[in-house]
Amino acid sequence: MNKIFLMCSERSGSNLITKIFDSHPKVSGPSTSHIADVILPNIHKYGNLRGSYWTQLIIDILYLLETKNAIWISEFTELELQSNIKEGNVAELFSYIYCKEARENNKEIVFIKENRIYEISQFLVEHYPNVDYLYMVRDPRDMAASWKNSHAIRGGVVRASRVWLRDQIGFLRMRAWLKNNDRIPFFKYEKLLTCPKSTLRKVCALLNINYHDEMLDFHLKQETIDNSQAAADWRNIALPIMTDNIGKFESQLSEDELLYVESVCYQYMQSLGYKRKNLKVLHEHDLQALEDKLLSLEQGEKENYKLVSLKEKQRREKHYQYSVDIRQQNFTISGLLNE
Repeated sequence: MNKIFLMCSERSGSNLITKIFDSHPKVSGPSTSHIADVILPNIHKYGNLRGSYWTQLIIDILYLLETKNAIWISEFTELELQSNIKEGNVAELFSYIYCKEARENNKEIVFIKENRIYEISQFLVEHYPNVDYLYMVRDPRDMAASWKNSHAIRGGVVRASRVWLRDQIGFLRMRAWLKNNDRIPFFKYEKLLTCPKSTLRKVCALLNINYHDEMLDFHLKQETIDNSQAAADWRNIALPIMTDNIGKFESQLSEDELLYVESVCYQYMQSLGYKRKNLKVLHEHDLQALEDKLLSLEQGEKENYKLVSLKEKQRREKHYQYSVDIRQQNFTISGLLNE
């Protein structure tokens, strides 16, 4: 089953483009599970991926799937995964999970959104050499404003700016390493909003799939509506494309916040065609001073987080804490020392 991996920062339209492709008659675009971006960078902690290590890996993945915000049709059991996947074959394990969801939806192509896929680029190239990629970028100032005003995502403008910069460096490097990188569709989020049909036609052509008008009816699909209600920060996916969702940073960022974003991101902003508002760019000492000032103004818990349902909060906290536990666990060390 063919796969399309998305290169896109959070708060940059990643959920929107995923749901647009999910409305294609041949493409399954499930809302993100956040399993690959937790498990794969920590795969070394599962030793030789045999016996108890393999079982622990499956248990961890199942718990992350159980506590995800996304609503999927598919359900999975430990017995099912142990029976259908060859022990130690992580690539087959992830393929099974995503492909089962696609088959449940009678689709034949999988559209996968996982954060920071450049961190697992070696794994993807080695195990999925013939997959496709799609790269979408958003103006970092609007991305930072969206991050700042989000309900559940942690941090504000400082974190958003650093994430945007790190992501674009990672995506561009990965794109340069991949074969036929000139055929990897690249477009701006703003272009998707202002010229959705022509943008999607070009993207689909590069992905060798036919464009369908149903893609723009994503907000009418029941699964999309259900997922929009599962997470406060996903509510907009149940709306038609918001053609005016551009340039809102001008009213939503303070002068200091705008200067900070442009100072952190200015080189890649320029190379990607985003013009700065500020002629000056802060460097080193002054930038650090501004960062400290902005961080001191951030609340420990966002005001918007109060609007998140108790059910979502409990699910998020479980998923987040389990993700932290996986990242911090060191259970393979004793095994290595005994070899």
